[in-house]
Amino acid sequence: LSTDHLDLAAYYNNMATCLEKLGKYADALMCYEKMLHIQKLKLSSEHPRIAVSLNNILRVQKFL
Repeated sequence: LSTDHLDLAAYYNNMATCLEKLGKYADALMCYEKMLHIQKLKLSSEHPRIAVSLNNILRVQKFL
């Protein structure tokens, strides 16, 4: 996969979810941010996935 492939963004999301459940919020945040970066490259700024990604980032930031 290329570094900006949407499947890679999905991988980062899954990894972030696992890390978040383990309480590794800084690592989860890094994965969510990588996912968002890919999504911003590939999707329109109004795509619903971007809103979900931003929500995930804000949720994790509360624990840092």
